Amino acid sequence: MYILKPDIEEETYAQVISKFEQLVKEDGGEVETIEEWGKRTFAYEIDHYDQGYYVLMSFTCDAERVRELDEKFKMESAVLRHQIVRLDEKGEGG
Repeated sequence: MYILKPDIEEETYAQVISKFEQLVKEDGGEVETIEEWGKRTFAYEIDHYDQGYYVLMSFTCDAERVRELDEKFKMESAVLRHQIVRLDEKGEGG
């Protein structure tokens, strides 16, 4: 899951989402689903924002690609927060 800044343009959301989808697909990763939850209000401010654009992406890839994705999320200026969670075979966090 990642949260994008709420004040970027609509087409920028699509570009960032596409960028991370392509990063997963490089070297054989597979994107299972991408759910755009839209803008939601935070319980507390993050970097002076009280809202963010939530995106949930389910994917499979090797561990090295996950480390690279984590670094790309950190470097992307449009991303406020991100979290990568490994799911077990039943689809539950583990």
